[in-house]
Amino acid sequence: MSSFGWQQHNLDASLGGNASEFPWQIRVATVHDAELLSNFIIPLVQQFIVPSCRAEGAALLLNSLSPTAMAGYLQQDYHFQLAFKGGTLMGVVGLRERRHLFHLFIAANAQRTGLGQKMWYLAWRQAIADGSDGHFTVNSAVHAVEFYKKLGFAATEGPRDRAGVVDIPMVGYFPAIK
Repeated sequence: MSSFGWQQHNLDASLGGNASEFPWQIRVATVHDAELLSNFIIPLVQQFIVPSCRAEGAALLLNSLSPTAMAGYLQQDYHFQLAFKGGTLMGVVGLRERRHLFHLFIAANAQRTGLGQKMWYLAWRQAIADGSDGHFTVNSAVHAVEFYKKLGFAATEGPRDRAGVVDIPMVGYFPAIK
């Protein structure tokens, strides 16, 4: 299991916000959350990512999000945090090896609320605390490039097609805040 020191957070308190403005509760995902993660992410992938994929890429991508696949990630060096509001899962952020933003998904009705940015901030801050050198990568979905640019990532090349999955590789340097 993970050596990451990720802990449960109250997002508003962690970021200096006010509970009425940022009422999300954050907790670390465990292997027992594999089905919850899969059921949350798959509809968002079908809505926002699959349209830019070829059929074989869509099938490959959706298979990589099955409960079994998610459980496998959670047993390796992948670290996920979950954001809840009123007991409902609203967002997921996951890093691989403290340097690759593997998943960042926000419920459609919570997009453009600042939750995605705040979840990235928590994941980045925890990765730094756990030894990351501040260099991060992400393979952005076509529709999410502008969001990642706002976070501070930059594309390293144009869209690429890997086995039918279209993405844009991006990098960013996010050092520790002193």
